[in-house]
Amino acid sequence: MFHLYGGVLLRSGVKFQGVLVGLLEMESHLHVLRDCSLTQQVWFDLRPPGAWDNFVATNSVDVWIGYNISSRQLHHSGYSWALIFCVTCWMLWMRRNRVIFAQEYSSVSTIVQQILHFVFEVSRSFSLQQTNGACLLRVERLISWQLPTPGAFKLNIDGSVKGRFATGGGLIRNDQVRWIRGFAYNIGSCSVPCAELWALLEGIKLAWTLGIRSLQIECDSLLVVNMVKDDALLHNSLRPLVFLIKHFLSLEWQCELTHVYREANFSADYLMNYVASFPIGLHILEAPPPGVLHWLLHDSSG
Repeated sequence: MFHLYGGVLLRSGVKFQGVLVGLLEMESHLHVLRDCSLTQQVWFDLRPPGAWDNFVATNSVDVWIGYNISSRQLHHSGYSWALIFCVTCWMLWMRRNRVIFAQEYSSVSTIVQQILHFVFEVSRSFSLQQTNGACLLRVERLISWQLPTPGAFKLNIDGSVKGRFATGGGLIRNDQVRWIRGFAYNIGSCSVPCAELWALLEGIKLAWTLGIRSLQIECDSLLVVNMVKDDALLHNSLRPLVFLIKHFLSLEWQCELTHVYREANFSADYLMNYVASFPIGLHILEAPPPGVLHWLLHDSSG
């Protein structure tokens, strides 16, 4: 059962001060979405375009929302600020409800990572592109795994979070689709981008250890690819991990990281899920598990 306390809907038996962290005044929509101390830190980390004083200039939630959703400015990530603003408001409102109704709390870094991940996924899912006001019809094409260039090797990686457990996986194949090595990583608890970065790091380290010096890396997370290529997208909690990845990428070898669609990454996706029942830690796979053979055959046939 829920009751109203000071204009806020709370579950029976839950104390007001224990739910709204840092809230010393009457809650309002603007407080939830912009003025709360945690909320402000989220916006600080996202860095809205323009001066901060302009971002908080109005006390009207309608004017504030209207101004931002009609903005044509680009975020430093290259994506529409209006889209990032809408996703952030939605995530902040969801966070507020989880705190009140389920007493579930998220750190600023986790919220920011979730926002960026969702923004990139939404952007990738758009089926139409706008060019000079004219809609271009989507061109359909077959998406499948492609052979590496002659003499090179290909690393496919993936990472995910299910419940409270993060997993990652990957595999290395040569230019004749031959399985070289695979790995499955039961990471423990972390965010989705963090899981994908761990999978990327372990895959690169494995390739280097095997003596491979020409490597093409494919990942189906555009967010992760862009994080590695653009420091501006990084949150502080992920910087050490990305620093290690960049260190290995800068070694004396030919190494290229590119984004692919999920349809070209099924084998890595299988290994990511395969490790869910394994103990915490990294598991090197000398031979392909039986369940991945279907996807290896699928890839080799194009």
